[in-house]
Amino acid sequence: NITDLGTGPAADDHGTVWNYTGTPVTENATSKGTPSLSAFTDGRTGMNTADQVFFRAFVEQSATKYYTTESNFYTYPENDPTGFSIDQVTTNSMRINWTDSSESGNAGGAIVIVSEVDGTIPAPSDGNEYTGDASYTFSTLVNGNDYVVYRGQAGGSVTLTNLPSGNQFWVAIYSYSGTGTGTSGVRYKTTTAITGTETTLETPPVVGNPTFSAVQNNGATIGIDSVTGTGIDDKGTAWKYTTGVVETDNKLTFGAGTGAFSHARTSMNSADEIFFKGYAHNSGGYTLTTESSFYTYPAADPSGLNFTGTDHANITINWTPSSETGDAAGSIVVVSTADDGFTVPADGTDYTPNAVYPFTSLGGNDYVVYTGTGNSVTISNLPETNTFYVAVYSASGLGNSGPSGVRYKTPTAATGNETTDAAPATPTVILDTPAFDNVTSGGARLRGDITDVGTPA
Repeated sequence: NITDLGTGPAADDHGTVWNYTGTPVTENATSKGTPSLSAFTDGRTGMNTADQVFFRAFVEQSATKYYTTESNFYTYPENDPTGFSIDQVTTNSMRINWTDSSESGNAGGAIVIVSEVDGTIPAPSDGNEYTGDASYTFSTLVNGNDYVVYRGQAGGSVTLTNLPSGNQFWVAIYSYSGTGTGTSGVRYKTTTAITGTETTLETPPVVGNPTFSAVQNNGATIGIDSVTGTGIDDKGTAWKYTTGVVETDNKLTFGAGTGAFSHARTSMNSADEIFFKGYAHNSGGYTLTTESSFYTYPAADPSGLNFTGTDHANITINWTPSSETGDAAGSIVVVSTADDGFTVPADGTDYTPNAVYPFTSLGGNDYVVYTGTGNSVTISNLPETNTFYVAVYSASGLGNSGPSGVRYKTPTAATGNETTDAAPATPTVILDTPAFDNVTSGGARLRGDITDVGTPA
């Protein structure tokens, strides 16, 4: 604004000068001709984008320039940031990535604004130096639910922390240039921005205990007694024949949502140990129950029951064990002294056998004389001419007690009976009082008289 042209020779030119370093003299000067007492403007171009420009106006009189005080401003960025992405997402954090815009000046940077509400994120205002706060709940408010989480000129990423799980956040990244407040301060390119959204992971589900029931020779019903959490999109079970179950082992999905569940699993070996876990999944990942196990039932009965080596005190019981697809099969032999049916062995009870009469009772007149993977047992010390009734049951998981322990295929079995022989008669020999005579220094004559030989066998 020219307010006084002074005295002496008339002013013959006026205009502006500018540069990027300060105190411009002749740099980028314009010539607007003879001045008048009035304000004037000078449209200037050719400046760097996102750079600080120092300028002065001048009046020239007789080749001498008279300058205004210096002022400065920042040109706007021309481009948006690029390379937007969000990674390293957890239940309470995420990293926002970008590349600062490419500008011809060196005052460029980026401001990152995050909102918890879907919608247009308001643009920042020129001349405001926002302070980024990346820790939730963010402190630098732009408007309503919109917060500045980063502002800087050497950026590329910012990690948001202390976020609530399962929350969606909307992101806008604007280019800016400069520093400082007011009209000569920071300027934001607000016509466009790069945007995106991401949701923190859910807190992983909480699962209860694994359950099993309705065990068969080729499967069982398995599940979990409780599932809690948010965003659960899958829950189910997994199993295999060895310990160390993970969710991909024979995985079967039950469905989504919270709550206890169970479902039937099949295609398992007969007479085998099954290890299993339940699982639940949300965006936070998989949670598995502790591992549990059970034995499937045998599918067949033993066969070929026969008896050998029978005498007045011993019987050898022989059989062919059932053929199973699993490797936990065995047999249990029950002997009864009465023809009144058998007390069947109880699942989960691992019996201690006793093959020497009198046996340890299973119940009533029934006794366990053998458990194992063999095919014969000799029972001994039996009374003569007694009939013994035998049942051989297939078993799975012998040696293990409790709900996850041994299982017996009942009520069918290989059955038969065998009777001990009569004991042989023993001859009765009665000797008269023994006597001796003809004693010498090295011997004597010994004598006995047989008076009764009894009845020979």
